[in-house]
Amino acid sequence: MADTRAIIFILLATVILSGEVHGDRMSAKVFGGSDAFPGQFPFIGSLRNAHDEHICGATLISNDKAVTAAHCFDLESNETSDDLPSIAVFGDLNLLQPSLTHHQSMFDKKVHAQYNKTSLENDIALIYLKDPVKKFGINISKIPLANESFNYSSCFVVGWGKTKDSETESEVLQFAALNLYNNSACIQEFGFVDNATTVCAGSKTADACEGDSGGPLACQRDDTGTKVMDLVGVVSSGVEVCQAGTPGIYTRVSAYQDWIASRCHPNYASMPLITMFFVLVMVYCY
Repeated sequence: MADTRAIIFILLATVILSGEVHGDRMSAKVFGGSDAFPGQFPFIGSLRNAHDEHICGATLISNDKAVTAAHCFDLESNETSDDLPSIAVFGDLNLLQPSLTHHQSMFDKKVHAQYNKTSLENDIALIYLKDPVKKFGINISKIPLANESFNYSSCFVVGWGKTKDSETESEVLQFAALNLYNNSACIQEFGFVDNATTVCAGSKTADACEGDSGGPLACQRDDTGTKVMDLVGVVSSGVEVCQAGTPGIYTRVSAYQDWIASRCHPNYASMPLITMFFVLVMVYCY
């Protein structure tokens, strides 16, 4: 029994100590996309503000954690905190028509410490659902993170963003097939692009558009007989207008695998040291 307590003590201490103790979200532009059908992309969610307005997309990677873009939480000069995302919704195709699998939760966030608002370097953030998803199903499920050992070809950008530059955001979830490009295509379009931390993708007929920020670039593995999809990228930035034929820049998820795995839940990270001590003592002694 004493050995079991010691093991639990060590594991909990490791979890607590492993975490840190302590572009314009509308610039990323699905244009030229199609309506998604139920169960096609069960991992996508909508991040909404206090006014219940869709702000960004997010991708579920566990029952209580999702990946999004750091720039989704940039506060503009004419905004208040109520304008920033604070609610996550999963399980819906239509923003205005909650489904039977509708799951809504407030969340805590962890923005990458080296995120640069100007250059959009390290444009990635994690959200932690205060009300975790209790059961995965056809309309709500997690997606694996991309692995550099896999090859990917068939990719999709998914979101509720504008379908045309002059239109409002789509009420129905949209998706579009994109091609993965050599980063030289994005370098030619935008200048310097960090190949290690970004993915370049695009299509002659479709693109991400305003409102798709933070959403997934999901790709099918080439070396499997199934249509397993992994989260390859996060919608980050692109050109100022929604247009096909121009590549977009996505945060390369595989570059942040260690960062994602090492982030401690904010509830632990913000826990006072004295509270941590008593938690450890309680686990070890009882």
